[in-house]
Amino acid sequence: MKTSAESAPSPSPVSSPSTSASDLAEQEILTAYQGFWNVQVEVLTQGTIQGIPINKYAIDNADYEIKENLQYYLSQNLVMRGRPVLDPRVTALNLTTKPYTATITDCVDSTNYFPVNKTTGKPAQLTSPVSRHPATYSARYGAQWWIVDGTVDRDKTC
Repeated sequence: MKTSAESAPSPSPVSSPSTSASDLAEQEILTAYQGFWNVQVEVLTQGTIQGIPINKYAIDNADYEIKENLQYYLSQNLVMRGRPVLDPRVTALNLTTKPYTATITDCVDSTNYFPVNKTTGKPAQLTSPVSRHPATYSARYGAQWWIVDGTVDRDKTC
């Protein structure tokens, strides 16, 4: 199901007796993934991490990448505008050995999510007109599911 990275997701639904552990985990993983993108979009559109709960969804390298991306954009006097369209799927799930882990694959469509000059608001020159790229992210369970790492492959399209 394609979704736009929007405001913080609502809490995961309460599981019914027919919901399996893997189905519930997948719902929680996708909620964490959507939350990760929500905070990333918020950071990059506002140009600050102040007051944005990055660690609610992103830890380890995922947390670092958000902060590194922000520093890059600020050094170029850029902020992002719009929102990407996401189409995530949990493609691997380990609920056998701890820590529990998962892999999320996605096709990130940034057609309406682009950098602009922070001062003038004019769109920045893009290095490629291609706006749909495959992405792979890793999640890990502690007290909740967190996104821990990920990459968007800008050399490929989807």
